[in-house]
Amino acid sequence: MTAPPLENAYLLETLHLLIEADPQDGLQTWSNFFDILFEQWELTQCQQLLRLVKSQALFSIPRSILTLLICSAEGMLFARLAHWAEAEHVYQRALQIVREVASAEEEAWVLSNLGNIYYLSRQPDLAHRAYTEALAIYEQSAHLQGQAICHNNLANIASDKNDLIEAEQHQQRGYELYQQTGDQAGVATALTNLANTLQAQGRT
Repeated sequence: MTAPPLENAYLLETLHLLIEADPQDGLQTWSNFFDILFEQWELTQCQQLLRLVKSQALFSIPRSILTLLICSAEGMLFARLAHWAEAEHVYQRALQIVREVASAEEEAWVLSNLGNIYYLSRQPDLAHRAYTEALAIYEQSAHLQGQAICHNNLANIASDKNDLIEAEQHQQRGYELYQQTGDQAGVATALTNLANTLQAQGRT
């Protein structure tokens, strides 16, 4: 295996020491760096971070919580690499864990990501079920952003099936929710999708 660049080696060693000194705070810092590197498409460095956290003996962190953290990170990486079967496997494992130990909103987050995997791997029925389950949880907890994302994803499935009425309903609800959250990017996306659906129905 090729050695990491000097600056990345320094980051890995720093995170290793932080996690050893205070596992909870160290893992939070690790998670923050993982998210930053993931957004920058630094996938090799993300893989190195995963190997780091897997190699450490973290007896003070509940095993289920640590496994959930690792599964979530692995699921993100597998999805980015279009390894759908592997991504589905680790998200299913994460779903099992959150239903045992975590909050309902974390369950909804995993379900939503699992829905994305099903959608991208062309399994729309399974995607629809996962998004619908996530939406129900987000509605119970009044998580508006989560609801908006689920409606947007369900609209995509309806559009693919040429069910323009259902797509419009989800897009309209998503638009309303994005407005409530103040997410202007979400509002713009919802409006664009809604306009396209109305145009397809001849209602321009």
